[in-house]
Parts: sequence; structure tokens; C-alpha cells
Amino acid sequence: MNSTMKTLANTRRRFGVLVLALTLLSSSLLVLERTLPACWVLPLLYQAYTWRAGLHDTQIALPSGETLSAFEGGPDDPAHPPVLLLHGFGDSKVSFVQAARYLTPAFHVLLPEFPGFGEQPYLPHRPHSIRAQVERLHALIATRNWAKVYLVGNSMGGHIAAAFTLRYPEKVAGLIAISPAGLLVDDPIPYRPQENRLSTEADFDDYMKLLFFKKPWIPHAFKTDFIQKASERFEGLQAIRKEIREGEDYLLNDHLSDIKTPALILWGRVDGVVRVAHAPVWKEKIPHAELKIFEDAGHSLQYEYPERTGTLLRAQLEQWSNGAEK
Repeated sequence: MNSTMKTLANTRRRFGVLVLALTLLSSSLLVLERTLPACWVLPLLYQAYTWRAGLHDTQIALPSGETLSAFEGGPDDPAHPPVLLLHGFGDSKVSFVQAARYLTPAFHVLLPEFPGFGEQPYLPHRPHSIRAQVERLHALIATRNWAKVYLVGNSMGGHIAAAFTLRYPEKVAGLIAISPAGLLVDDPIPYRPQENRLSTEADFDDYMKLLFFKKPWIPHAFKTDFIQKASERFEGLQAIRKEIREGEDYLLNDHLSDIKTPALILWGRVDGVVRVAHAPVWKEKIPHAELKIFEDAGHSLQYEYPERTGTLLRAQLEQWSNGAEK
């Protein structure tokens, strides 16, 4: 065996050991997650998921003085614009971690966390409207000197991605919106106030029924952590909802037809948060956009079907990238 073959064999062996270690770690966490505190278990779980996806933590300083937390990874390939994966309301940068695993072999990805969500505290002096998040995103892209990016967003993230595309079309190579908010159709107003605090596991399970057709395995530690944080952040999230309703880019019904960027709209048929009745309206407003509906999915495709969602995203982005090269 020559030196090159030995190197390849050793690399494969080391990779196999790492995969085995990750598998054992995940299995151990499944056993321990009901007995250990969430503050111990969740960082380990997130570390396992991010490592598997080829992501690392990063902090991005903006000219405003704000610092955004994010996950980042994947190659810097001039042939492929970077991909920004934008989370929804009440979610965090963790949202697309599992799906990002299928993108990072080919694309540089960034999963930013918007102020007021995840580990980013709600600070009343900061603006949290859709327009404010659009401007943060624009400042972020400017700090990296990226000429163009792909935007992928779920729920509020899809709303922000569409609003950004309308305001800065020259920066967007392609738009993918997954069950996006941002339209008023025939159901209650978007970002309406939440009536009650989520305070028990029964409340959590009822909320999950709105999000998923087939509820994924959810660690007990995540449930307790989510309930605690939802209760602690109740007033802050109510304030952010109000800011969004009263701010610019709240409703995009009259503006979507101005989007000329390549676009894909994805929806789950049994979405209990932003009903699938919104999907044909997006398609009507953006006639050139492709619409795909997952019959067996709810509101958050990237959580419910990370592999299917991730491979679909990669195929679409590669198609757009290859088309741009011709």
C-alpha cells in the first residue's frame, strides 16, 4: 500500500471512530436526558448536532454595536453564493442545524439568531420589526462582503427573507420560503397576541400538534427548557409581536408581485400555525415561483423531515447555481 492509500485509509478510520463516538454520545444522552438538568444535556446535544453538520459557533459584530450569534460552516466556493438559514418566531439558530448537514458539503451556510430569540435577550431599546431584522441582515451581509446570498427562511424567517428580497433584490440569488408568515389571508391576523403562557408539558404537547404532522422525538430536557424560557420570555415575545404588527413590512400582500428573484415556496399540508391556504396566495402573487406542498408535514419541515428538506434545498440551490454559471 503506497503512502497516499495509507493516508486515505487512516483518514477513513479516524472518521469512523468519530462517527462511532458521536453515536455513543447520542445514545448515552438518550438514556441520561431524563435525569440530568437541561443546562447539561442540551449543550451536549446541540454540540453533537452542530458537529455532525460541520458547523461551529460564531459571533458577528455589526456596525450598530450589536453582536449576532450564529452557527456557520461549509466551504467558501465562489461558484455558490452563501446560504443564510433564517429561523421563525420563538425559534433560534438551532432551527436549521439538522437540515444544514445536507448543505455544508457544497455550500457555505450561516444560521443567524435574531435579537429577542434563542439566546439573544429581548432588550426594549432594540427594534424588532420585520424591517429592523431586514436591516440587521443587510448589515450582516455587508460585514462579510458577500455580493449575493441565498435566503432560506421558515415562518417569520421566510417573512424576513421575502421582505429582504423586496428591499435588496440585487443581493439575493434565490429565495426559499418555508411556511412563511407575512400575508393576511382568511384566518386571524399574523403575529396576534398569545392568550396564555405555555406552562406545562400538556401545553407544550398541544403546541407541538400545531407544528408537526408527525411529531419528532423531543428530549425531555428540551421540553422543560422550552417551557421555562417560554414563560420567562412571554412579555418580551408579546412586545415583539406588537412591534411587528405596527412596523414596516408587516403585511406583504401588495408587494410580493415585485419579487423577480428565483423563488421556491414550501408548505406542509397540515400546518397549524400558518395554514396551507396561504400557499396558493404566495404562488399567485409570485407567479414564477415554484410551489411544493409536503402532504405529510406541518409548519416546520426542517425539524420534521431534516434529510428530505436538506436534500431538497441543496438540489434547488445547486440548480440555481448551475443555471447562473451558464
